[in-house]
Amino acid sequence: MNISTTTGSYSSNNWYTLDDKILVNFSTAYPDSLAIDSFMNKYSLSLLYEPLDSLPITTGCSYTYIFKYNLPSNQPNGFMYVPELLQDMFEDSSNVVCVVSPNVVNIRRTMATNAGVPFEPNPEVTYDVCGVNDAYAQHQWFLHNDFYDTNNGIPCSPPIAPGTVGADAHICECWNQGLTGNGIKVCTIATGDVDFVTPNNDYVNQPFDPSTMWDCTVQPCVPLVSNPATGAAMSMWSYIAALRNNNFGTAGIAEECILSHIKISDNIFLADASMIRALQKALEMDVDVIATDYVSPVSNGSIKEELYKHYQLGRPMHPGALGTVIIAASGHTETNPTGTTMSHFPACFNLDINNKEPEVIGVIASNVYDKLESGWQGGCQTPYVPNNTYYSYPANYGSQYDVASPAAGCYDATVQSGITPQDVTQVAVVAGVVALLLGDNPYLSSIQIRDQIRSGADKVGGYNYTGPLQHSTEFAAGRINCMNSYLGWALHSNSLTQTDDLVKIATYSNSWELLFKKQTAEDYDGLLLDMSGNLIKKMKIPKGVQNYGISNIEISTGIYFIKLQSSKSSVVLKISK
Repeated sequence: MNISTTTGSYSSNNWYTLDDKILVNFSTAYPDSLAIDSFMNKYSLSLLYEPLDSLPITTGCSYTYIFKYNLPSNQPNGFMYVPELLQDMFEDSSNVVCVVSPNVVNIRRTMATNAGVPFEPNPEVTYDVCGVNDAYAQHQWFLHNDFYDTNNGIPCSPPIAPGTVGADAHICECWNQGLTGNGIKVCTIATGDVDFVTPNNDYVNQPFDPSTMWDCTVQPCVPLVSNPATGAAMSMWSYIAALRNNNFGTAGIAEECILSHIKISDNIFLADASMIRALQKALEMDVDVIATDYVSPVSNGSIKEELYKHYQLGRPMHPGALGTVIIAASGHTETNPTGTTMSHFPACFNLDINNKEPEVIGVIASNVYDKLESGWQGGCQTPYVPNNTYYSYPANYGSQYDVASPAAGCYDATVQSGITPQDVTQVAVVAGVVALLLGDNPYLSSIQIRDQIRSGADKVGGYNYTGPLQHSTEFAAGRINCMNSYLGWALHSNSLTQTDDLVKIATYSNSWELLFKKQTAEDYDGLLLDMSGNLIKKMKIPKGVQNYGISNIEISTGIYFIKLQSSKSSVVLKISK
């Protein structure tokens, strides 16, 4: 659990918890048992873990104690109890609790385990930076922005703020749930080479297969020659899957995924043809995720056809296929964003079966201030000022994209340190999150992944989120939040409407009835949930039915959700009784 405070008056939104555990550092370096008992009695806590007495104290505060809070019977979900409890503890800080940066307990999970296998905390090791010690992790502010360094380790004069607390992708929290992206095949389709031969501490767990490395800048594609003179793809690799916590390089978001690469041309006149060949090769390789830096202001019909084939035929592990998850950047321009609203292909594509438009998760770049990125965040520059010449690479934007990625101004440690172009990083961050989610549940379709990414996004930046999908012009659905997407489901999906199956819900005295326009083309799994997300009942809607009734005789008056999903689509419907 993290305890988080914000400047200003207290409200319940200032505190959040991921489970029933509270992490506490005491102002006494080695509190005695009487002090611990008194603290537990005061706040109705149970002790789960206490640090060893032999640990050396360097900060004046104790090491981290872990307590379990005990909810009163009249507070079944802790909605108000937990914020009040944490506020009381915070007010105790002057003489009991040591106020420190947020604590994260490192969760240990056996490598290559299946989703659903219980994971347990490792009480012998605690960290204060996501549990990693990688040399460049401090520059990967999308992991945990409290440790973002605005000037590559050189103090700024005058000092400037390290960004907005919490303006990251919440990767640490997903790691603490044991998510690693195990076995998920992530293919980068990008300019430049990759080095998959030279020994590299960051990729020692990668089962590199030369048959998954291709150069499609020529016709036909030829096997790619490993090259240490790397380009954009190697930067993407370093963020997606570099080995974590090895005191070297970067910390990969999904370190147990399986990397492959297809090189495309950076020549504007040759890029389209090489992209077509690359998509065909990726489909042949049966990859789960494609992350591409291909960006064009012009839509290419042949590329669109290849993308649509990935939606139809990709990941054929389930009847009807699940669809390859494709992630593309909205790109960046060399003019201020107030001067352009150009849509970038293929990131601007959203699923339209009638026009055979594929689903592509389009990504916008955000910065450490939870704002639309208006230029590279380098050196000791101040936050964005319109028309400031120091910011020459603003991100493109538009509500037709899917999510904002906290990616601008990150450092690349693959060959030499330096700022990585944000269109490369923003795609890599989302690809890493997708690999984590698929590693936990590989049977999520490409549409379900898109919907979980959208619905889990944080509505930040002070922008106006409107319409049926609650999208903003600057941030689309919001800044990506791995933990929200892992815990939640799509509340704004319109994918069933697009498949033209569902018509409406009819309400009768003792039941609801789902009315389909025609006989269902595939099986649907259904869940009936209350407003708190508690499961009321499960349903199986078979292929070939046109109406399906749900009894509500034993259900009390209130608001409920019906969640339907098939191999290709997912939707949540709100109903009432």
